[in-house]
Amino acid sequence: MNTNEHGFTLVNNTLFEQNLTHIEFRVLMYIIKWANTSKPLSFSYISANTQMSRSSAQKAASTLIDKNLIEQVKSTNSTTYIPHSSLLVKPKKDIK
Repeated sequence: MNTNEHGFTLVNNTLFEQNLTHIEFRVLMYIIKWANTSKPLSFSYISANTQMSRSSAQKAASTLIDKNLIEQVKSTNSTTYIPHSSLLVKPKKDIK
């Protein structure tokens, strides 16, 4: 799990050095927000909850995959999106 005891998700500072559009950033933040859940994140779910069109969410996710910021995970019944492991930081126990 990549959240600390206060429920914050810790991300690598290199995330803020990326040249992302506001749509890509919004999609990425939403995917990171749900990173510690077992809920699959489909384009329909992402677009509905980020209030953007499905095609905008798809285009942003495709770009984020190309930039190695998220990964697409396919199973027999669904496809979901997760942050690339290099983005998330495992919390140290002494973080307050």
